[in-house]
Amino acid sequence: MSNQVPSDKINWDQKKFPLLVIVENIHSPANVGLIIRTCEAFGVSEIHFLGPYSNVHSDKFKKAARSAEKYIDIIIEQETEVQLNKIHERGYQIIALEIADQSKPLHKLILGTQEKIALLLGSERHGISPESLLLADHSIHIQQYGRTGSLNVGTALSIALYEITNQLK
Repeated sequence: MSNQVPSDKINWDQKKFPLLVIVENIHSPANVGLIIRTCEAFGVSEIHFLGPYSNVHSDKFKKAARSAEKYIDIIIEQETEVQLNKIHERGYQIIALEIADQSKPLHKLILGTQEKIALLLGSERHGISPESLLLADHSIHIQQYGRTGSLNVGTALSIALYEITNQLK
């Protein structure tokens, strides 16, 4: 039988990937915290919050983030188009995580081990804005088998980062 290992006793390989996460117009402090915690766990280099940004001092944020904000670079920018263009200029390929007419399933995404990837996610309510979707180089979606056709933004991010980091390592 297995016993749970306390987090301070785990010796994970520490690694940062050439991977950014861009989140557009997120509203929920709990989702902001979950996104930061997930990104830190998967070795994301930076998180960019674009547009309206939830309060990082709220109790909901702190509970969900579990201090992960101390270990990852967080950039806050109101001008979405400007920031997406800056990320492109740094050599990142922007991949939108959105069910779109040109999106392909996540499991069919093929990446090289040193590709610079910026994963773009949208708001809880409306997804990625049409303007930002047009600035993405590619779009991917997570194959689903239920009826809702929707996942929580933090859940979708977790699934995508698992697949992407497995290809980049």
